[in-house]
Amino acid sequence: MRLLKENRAGRATFLPVTSVRGNRLNMPQLENEDGFVALGCELVKYDSQFEGVINSLLGRICIAEDIDSATLIAKKYGYKFRIVTLDGQVINAGGSFTGGSVSKQTGLLTRKNEAEALAKKKTALENSFTELKQQVEKLNQEVSKYTADTEGLREKLSQVNSDILRFEMEIKRVSEYYSDYENKLDEIETFIETLKNKYKIVSGDIDKAQTELSEIEAEISDNEAKLADSQNEQAELKNKREQLSEELSQMKIMAAELSKDLDACKLSISQLEETIGDSDTDSGKLNDNISECEKKIAEKKELIFQTKQELSGADEKIAAAQKMAEQAQREHIELDNAANKLRTKQKHKMDEKETLSGQITRAEEQKKSVTAGFDKLVAQLWDDYELTRSDAAEIAEDIVDITVANRRLNELRGKIRNLGSVNLGAIEEYAEVSQRHEFLTGQLNDVNTSKTELEKLIEDLTENMKNMFTDSFERINANFKKIFTELFGGGQCELILTDPNNVLECGIEINVQPPGKVITNLMSLSGGEQALVAIAIYFAILKISPSPFCLLDEIEAALDDVNVSKYAQYLHHLTDKTQFITITHRRGTMEEADVLYGVTMQEKGVSKLLKMDVSETRQMKLE
Repeated sequence: MRLLKENRAGRATFLPVTSVRGNRLNMPQLENEDGFVALGCELVKYDSQFEGVINSLLGRICIAEDIDSATLIAKKYGYKFRIVTLDGQVINAGGSFTGGSVSKQTGLLTRKNEAEALAKKKTALENSFTELKQQVEKLNQEVSKYTADTEGLREKLSQVNSDILRFEMEIKRVSEYYSDYENKLDEIETFIETLKNKYKIVSGDIDKAQTELSEIEAEISDNEAKLADSQNEQAELKNKREQLSEELSQMKIMAAELSKDLDACKLSISQLEETIGDSDTDSGKLNDNISECEKKIAEKKELIFQTKQELSGADEKIAAAQKMAEQAQREHIELDNAANKLRTKQKHKMDEKETLSGQITRAEEQKKSVTAGFDKLVAQLWDDYELTRSDAAEIAEDIVDITVANRRLNELRGKIRNLGSVNLGAIEEYAEVSQRHEFLTGQLNDVNTSKTELEKLIEDLTENMKNMFTDSFERINANFKKIFTELFGGGQCELILTDPNNVLECGIEINVQPPGKVITNLMSLSGGEQALVAIAIYFAILKISPSPFCLLDEIEAALDDVNVSKYAQYLHHLTDKTQFITITHRRGTMEEADVLYGVTMQEKGVSKLLKMDVSETRQMKLE
C-alpha cells in the first residue's frame, strides 16, 4: 500500500490469505432452477490455501445462462445475492441491474487487465505467426510441385499439337467422303422423282377403283334393304308360330287337366259304388235296430199308462198334504216372528245392562278421581297456603266462570314465579345498581361524544393528508419530468395515480419514454435505464423534501459511464441542502466527489482509513 502511495501507482485491494474467510452461498434449491449454471467459485481452479479468498470473491455470485433466467432466480430469492450471466449482464444484490456493453476503461485496475489481455493477444499472434510460417513452407513445397506439374503439362501440350495435325488429316479424308456422299444423294433424288411419277399413275387407278367400290356399296345397301324386309316378314311368321305353339301348349295343358278330372270322376264313381254296397249291408242292420226300438217303445207306453192310472188317485192326497203343509208353514212363520221379537227385546235388555254397568264403572272411577283430587287440594291448601279445609271454607268465594278463574290463577302463578325467591337486600342492591347505571350512562355519553369528535378529526386529517399528498405528488411529478429530461437528454415521463378518487390507497404507475423509444412496460427498459428512472424519482422526492444527510449505496452500479457522469454531476444540484455519502466503485462518481475515503488493511486484522480531498487537488491543478 505504501509503495503504491509513494509512487502514485494507483489503488489496489489486497486479500490476506490468513484473515479472509469467505462463505459460499447456501441455497439447496438453487441448483434445480432453470438457467442456473454454477456458483462463481465452482468454475475456477485454485490451490486449496486460497479457498477463503475465492469464496469471499466468488462464493456468493451465481452464474446464470441469460438475463431472463437470472431475473427469475433473483425475484424468487428476493435479490439476496449477485447473479452474473454468461454474456456479462449483472443483477446486483438489492435488485439493481448492470448491463450493456463493457467499457474497456472502467475501473482503476483496467490497465493491468489490458496488459494481461495484450500479453495473451501477443502469445496468440506469435502462435498464429508460427502457424503462418508453417503454411508458407507448405505453400513453397506446393509451388515446386506445381512447377513440375507445369513441365509435364508442356510435354502433354506438344503431344496435343501432334494430335491436332493428325486430326486435320483425318478431317480432309472425311471431307472427300462427304463429296462422294453428295453425288450419291443426287442420284437418289432422281430415283425419287421417277417414283413420284409412278405414284401419280397409281393414284388415278385408285380413284377409278373407289368409284367402282362406291357403286358396289350402293348395290350392297339395296340388297341389305331387301334382306331387311324379308327378315321382318320372317320375324312376323316367327311370332305367329310362337303364338300357335303357345296355344297348342295351352290346349295340351287343358287336355291333361281334363284327363285328370276324368280320372278323378272315375275314382269317385268307384268310391260311390263301394259306399252303396256298404249302405246296403248297413240298411239291414238298421232295420233290425228299428224293430228292437219299436218293441221297447211299446213296453214304455204300457208302463206310462200304468203310472198315469196310479197318479190319478194320488192327486187328491197331494192336494190335502199341500194344504196341511201350507197351514204348518204359516204357523211356523208366526212362531218365528214371535221368537224374533223376544230375541230383540232380550238384546235391548242386554244392551241396557251393559250401558248401565259401564256408567256405574265410570261413576266409580270419577268418584275415585274426585276423592283423590279433593285430597290433593286439601294437601295443596296446607302446603301452599297453610290452610285447613275448614279455614278455606270460611274465606272461600263463589266462582261465577271457572275458565276466567283458571286464567287469572295462571297469571298470578306466573307473576309469583317470575318474582323468584325473596331477596331481603334487594333495596340496597337497587340503589347500587341505579348509581352504577347513572355513572356508566354518563361514561357512555362521553365516549360517544369523543367518538364523534375523533371521527371528525380523522376526516379532517384524511382530507388534509389527501390535499398534502396531491400537492406533493404534483410537485414530485413536475420535478420528475424535469430531472428525467435532464438525465436522459430528452424524452417524456409521467407519474399517474391508478385511482385519483382514492389517492391514499391507490397505486402509482410510472410511464416513461426515453428519446427515440416507444416503451409500454418498464420491463422493456434495460437495467441501466431502469436504475436511471429510479434515480430520477429519488431526486424528485429529495427536491420536495430534502434531508440533511443521505447515504447512497452503489445506486449507479447498473449505469454506463456517460450516465454515471450525469448522475454524479446532478448530485451537485442537491448539495446545498443535503450532504451525500456515496458508496461506489465507479470512476465517474469518484471524479465528481469532494472527498474520497478508502479502507485498507496493512496489517492483519487492523483496518486503516485513507482520505483524499479531491477539491484541494483540483485547486492545485488549476494553480
